[in-house]
This record gives sequence, C-alpha cells and structure tokens, in this order.
Amino acid sequence: MAVRWLQCTVRPGMFDSEFMVGIEVPGKGELTAIFVDKSLVRVSEQPERGRPVIGHVRVYAREDGEEATCTLPVQSVEFGMNIGVPTSLLAAQDDVLDPVAR
Repeated sequence: MAVRWLQCTVRPGMFDSEFMVGIEVPGKGELTAIFVDKSLVRVSEQPERGRPVIGHVRVYAREDGEEATCTLPVQSVEFGMNIGVPTSLLAAQDDVLDPVAR
C-alpha cells in the first residue's frame, strides 16, 4: 500500500481541529462522510458552513487497474476502514496542495 491523497468534499467539522470529509464517486454521489483531523486534509481555501470546498484526504491505497482500495484515516459507518474508489480520484503527494494556513 502507498500513501495517496483521495479527492473529497471538505466542510467544517464539529471542532476547530477537524474537517468533515465527504467521499464522492462520479455517478454514485457521496458514499460516506467522516470527521478527520485537519492535518490529514489538504484544501486550497477554508470551507465555511454551507460552502464546502474540494480537497484531498490522506489515505493508504492499493491500486489495481482503474480501481483502488483505500484505507481511510478513520472508520466510516458504511464501509469501516476500507473503501473502493476509481484510481482517477487519487493523487500523489506532489500533486496536492499544501495545507492552508490555519
């Protein structure tokens, strides 16, 4: 497994130290939403209530052709720790933005 960054929708979390991350797959909509420590998420701008932004969450991924199995940083209700996504939603470290200053 390799460290990858999974494209996601980012909203403010319940606490200042976290974001709510939505994992969406084109054509399937949002699969799950999890609360993740801000240090594991990259965004180009801070999300606000009612205005989510596109970002990336750090995952471990095993890629197999056009599909990947990703281990999430926290357990989701729907999938546990692992979720299947298209590899097109994954990026390498160098391809994602630096974290926004907090």
